[in-house]
Amino acid sequence: MKPVKQLLSIAACALVYLGPVHAATLTSGDQVTLQYTHGGTSIYQDTSTVGSGHEFSLYNALPIDLNAGIDGDGFSLSSNGNYCGIRCDGQEAKLTFSGLDFGTDFTIENFVNNSGYAMTTTVHDSSSFSLSWTEATDYRAYMPQGVLFSASFGTAVTPAAVPLPAGAPLLIAALGMLAWRRKKPATAGAMPIPA
Repeated sequence: MKPVKQLLSIAACALVYLGPVHAATLTSGDQVTLQYTHGGTSIYQDTSTVGSGHEFSLYNALPIDLNAGIDGDGFSLSSNGNYCGIRCDGQEAKLTFSGLDFGTDFTIENFVNNSGYAMTTTVHDSSSFSLSWTEATDYRAYMPQGVLFSASFGTAVTPAAVPLPAGAPLLIAALGMLAWRRKKPATAGAMPIPA
């Protein structure tokens, strides 16, 4: 009886919906545009091809790597030295990435901030997102060297429904019949003992 119950349990678990999974979103060769605005003024804009190494560099000191991470599905901004920020003037700094092709349900996940600034990420649509912060005004307030912030990209993908094989109802009915037949029949002629 135990093997039949185990088999039925496995079959029931196989029919359970496992929920959304996260798919890869960046591939080598994608064209991505970066716009840097400072205090509401556009300072820098460039388009780069995603691949190995850094795709962008702000002032040749802050390299930006798209396709960062173990599975190549994220971004990072690093610092080559100890800087107070990009301009250190108390204004809002904003990086906007566009030209992405992420589809619906695009998310920014696993955000790590080592910069000391309060960062805000905004997903605009399936092809762009922004990262913004307010610059320090004290030139002695240095950001550390190394990776200042990083994150991974995700898109929720709902798996397509798997069609039920035509033989599955017959298999389940046969297993039920076997389970029913395995029950021990009552002993013939046995009478209950009164209490």
